[in-house]
Amino acid sequence: MLTNIFGSLFFLSIIVFIISVVLVIVTFFKGKKLGKLKYISIFSLSVIVISFFGFGISYNPTPEQQAKIEQRKQEKEKQKLIKQQEKEQREQKKQNERLEQEKKLEQERKEKEEQKLIKQQEKEQREQKKQNERLEQEKELEQERKEKEEQKLIQQQKKEQEQNQQQVLEEDIEKIDKVTNKEPQNNTQEQDTQEQKIISATKKVFGEENYINVFYEPEDNFVLIKAKGKDLLSSSMSAKGMLKSIKDTLYEIREIPDLNVDFNIVYTMVNSAGDTSDDIVIKATYKNETRNSINWDEYVLYEDMPKIADEWWAHTTIETALKE
Repeated sequence: MLTNIFGSLFFLSIIVFIISVVLVIVTFFKGKKLGKLKYISIFSLSVIVISFFGFGISYNPTPEQQAKIEQRKQEKEKQKLIKQQEKEQREQKKQNERLEQEKKLEQERKEKEEQKLIKQQEKEQREQKKQNERLEQEKELEQERKEKEEQKLIQQQKKEQEQNQQQVLEEDIEKIDKVTNKEPQNNTQEQDTQEQKIISATKKVFGEENYINVFYEPEDNFVLIKAKGKDLLSSSMSAKGMLKSIKDTLYEIREIPDLNVDFNIVYTMVNSAGDTSDDIVIKATYKNETRNSINWDEYVLYEDMPKIADEWWAHTTIETALKE
């Protein structure tokens, strides 16, 4: 009962308070005195407060209302629990996303480290390759130096041998002259003619400027032709030109009988320091039997000159150039 009274009084006092406030405002703007209106407003406001507290104190809900209140309370608790769960789910989702992001960053870091390791290994491999190439180059230079020294020694020995043979030949000629008391004019003239043919053929094929010398030993049926290879547009052309010059020279002297022919082909070489020197790059031997076996009526390939030779040696630079 008291609850209904306080409830009705609360709503009526609110209505009276609103009306009194409106009247106060209107009266204030009209410039009239407020009079009892302000007291009515204060009184109605006091009634609102008293009825509100009275309603709260006297309020005793019925079992149905209590059940509804309990239901609303449970619904609020349920909503609160749902919100709590949603909040936890959002936090769990954020945590999972953060863990996934960290995992992704860790994976990227590992990939970067692997790439860095691969680059480091590639760098080490390149450095090792450069070092191996440098060692191989040094080895080749050392081999070339040894070959040059060996060639120089062989040339020196051959020169000494030629000098000894020439000396022995002169001594033998002197002995023969002393015994027979006459000069072998016919043989000497024939030998000079053959030597001149060889020199002329060499100059014709290699050129006057590339001719070096011809060492002719008629008693041993031996001739050593020494000439310089022609300097053409490329190293490959120059090397092939040397083979052609050897073939053409053999063709020019084909009619000279009983003759073993050696070739020493010289060419200007450049070392790693940029210094140049004229070195022997081809040594070839064609015995008389080999010369006679060549069928000059057929087309002879200059590429086959190394195969035809009884003995053949070529500098590695020339061998490489011939393969190009």
